[in-house]
Amino acid sequence: LSRKGEIMYGGIFVLLFSLFTASLSEGISYVLIYRTENYKQKKSQIEKLNQRMRIVKEAACTMEQQVVKKKKIAVIEQELQQANQSMMMMKTKSHLFSGILVFLMNSLVNSIWEGAVIAKLPFVPIKFVRGFSHRNILGEDWTECGTTFIYLLSSMSLRVTLQKLLGFAPPRGQGLMGMPSMQDQQR
Repeated sequence: LSRKGEIMYGGIFVLLFSLFTASLSEGISYVLIYRTENYKQKKSQIEKLNQRMRIVKEAACTMEQQVVKKKKIAVIEQELQQANQSMMMMKTKSHLFSGILVFLMNSLVNSIWEGAVIAKLPFVPIKFVRGFSHRNILGEDWTECGTTFIYLLSSMSLRVTLQKLLGFAPPRGQGLMGMPSMQDQQR
């Protein structure tokens, strides 16, 4: 294989392997979380609380009713935060297994493609990212990428995409780490 063919073959292999890992990780999450009745109840509760929040925020009121409206919003936000924390605790076991799986698969991919260039970036990454993207590669061409960088980026993005496609994405009001999303905070 030519150098260009080797880069393409390695990149495709890593992408397919990360798709396999993301699918396996979502399968584990399905077995441990998404099919349980407890998860379905929590998800429904969060969706209902988000709907209640939207209704209360959109309701028109007089100046005197503003105080009552703010108290209702504070109570709903507290309930929503508790429900999100409960959901995150439920997901902890699955996240632990998924993290171990990604770490093990990353080690396997690195052992197969150790020191090989599997992608060529069209730009020079910032210094902070350079050490990570150029890891285990000899030379000073910072546009060359190793397996770790491509594998981890593709695994994270493919897992999120799979969650959305399979309908396992967190409820709309649940952002990172169970906190309300930026869209909900701007309303």
